Amino acid sequence: MVSITTDEATNGQTTRETRGSSSKTRLWSGRVISIVLVIFFLFDSIGKILKIDQSVEGSVKLGYPCSPAPSSTRFHVPLSSARSC
Repeated sequence: MVSITTDEATNGQTTRETRGSSSKTRLWSGRVISIVLVIFFLFDSIGKILKIDQSVEGSVKLGYPCSPAPSSTRFHVPLSSARSC
């Protein structure tokens, strides 16, 4: 709930007050979700950089080639061209 007040203590300026803990809950929910995603992406990228077998196998099963992506996006790599590493 947001209330807008004009007060002599603020020299007639309009102030905005937020009541309740919904904004704090939203803030912490966003932080937790962001941290979980960052940890997931770090874990996934480290597995691919170190070429852990399960990580590479999972990428190949999803249709991504095990070699790095080409330097230009104009090349199209068909899903059937994924080779074993």
